[in-house]
Amino acid sequence: MIKFNRFKPIIILLSLLSIGTGIITSQPYSPMGIVHDGAENNTETVSNNKSADNFKLCDTDEKQFQLSDYPGQIIILTFIQNMESKKVGKYWMDENRKWIEALINKYQNEFVICGIKEMTDIPRMIPKAFIRSTLRKESFRFLIDWEGDVFNKYPLEHAFTLLVIDADGQIYYELSDEFSESSFDELSNKIDTLINERLVK
Repeated sequence: MIKFNRFKPIIILLSLLSIGTGIITSQPYSPMGIVHDGAENNTETVSNNKSADNFKLCDTDEKQFQLSDYPGQIIILTFIQNMESKKVGKYWMDENRKWIEALINKYQNEFVICGIKEMTDIPRMIPKAFIRSTLRKESFRFLIDWEGDVFNKYPLEHAFTLLVIDADGQIYYELSDEFSESSFDELSNKIDTLINERLVK
């Protein structure tokens, strides 16, 4: 008869990896006390020329991204905070995917687009390599904020935030909203205005 003890380490490892997958989309801690029931208040703002703080993060392939490496370019960043609820965390990961994929489909490689995931509360038992491999399955570049440094520089009030940074390094447009055709059209109009302004210069 096969002894259970021989397979105990494998069973424990599989259990930990299963837990880790859920944590990637939603950590058990929300640093700003944000709890959502799946719907976000519509928030759209044209910035008053606030400069975007420079930062460095690595992506899922451990390649470094630095904001200041893209002078004169339009940059779009999406931010997904730690979430208290797995269900809500997954919801905003899905919404993030809709926004970014729609932008990539329309604009291709015309400007820089990255998602940023806060990962400040990942238990040490979950390997970082496993987290990177999970996020690597996304169809776009994901940056990982392990220590929360970028989220501290950008004190965002919502579970999900999208920032448009213009060619002068200013935060031009900000939204924290579920994806919809009308919201995307409004975002596209703002981006097209920036593109035309850059061509005129």
